[in-house]
Amino acid sequence: MASSGRPLADLLRDVADQLERTSGGSSNSSPQPPDRPNVNVTPTVTPRHPVDAEVSRLFGPYACGGRRLTMRRSTAAPVQLHSYTHLFCCLDDKNVELVPNRCVKQRLAAAGLGEKRLTFQGIQTNPEEFREFLLAAYPKLRQGGGFELLKISGTTRSRELVLIPCPSDGYHVRYLKEPQTQIGHATIFIRPLQRNLNLDPNAAVSWLGQSRNV
Repeated sequence: MASSGRPLADLLRDVADQLERTSGGSSNSSPQPPDRPNVNVTPTVTPRHPVDAEVSRLFGPYACGGRRLTMRRSTAAPVQLHSYTHLFCCLDDKNVELVPNRCVKQRLAAAGLGEKRLTFQGIQTNPEEFREFLLAAYPKLRQGGGFELLKISGTTRSRELVLIPCPSDGYHVRYLKEPQTQIGHATIFIRPLQRNLNLDPNAAVSWLGQSRNV
């Protein structure tokens, strides 16, 4: 070392520099790790506990019950109105108790009263709707101060009329069709309650014209 003429400190410094360059080069030239390929990793599904599965099975239908109910209501069919066809006969005398004969029936028909086969289409439990239905079929009946319904007493050969009891809420189709009324296919007679009806055909036309102007 003395023959080289360089101090020991310089030699040590050169060795240190050489080591630093060697370590730096090796770190810079170290190969990069290869890129990992794209792999779809499927998450691990934790198995359900048997108790949880049983609870879901038992109470699952209740969770969507409200939705099912809404769907049923939205798809419900509209209410259908049934028709009712029957033979009626409107009388003119508020005190009559017998079936009119052929001659009287002709006079009633000429005045817009008498026998008519009518078809009611509406709510069969609505008394007001049924009342307006009869008044529309027999406009003169509005002059009678109300009306009541009658039927033939006993056999069809009888000429006596008996009152059909009026329910507390008024006559309606459902009531007339009930078995206890015992009407069946027999004619239903309509009798004015307070005032007799005018049988003059000309008076009928005049009264109808006035009613339209009201």
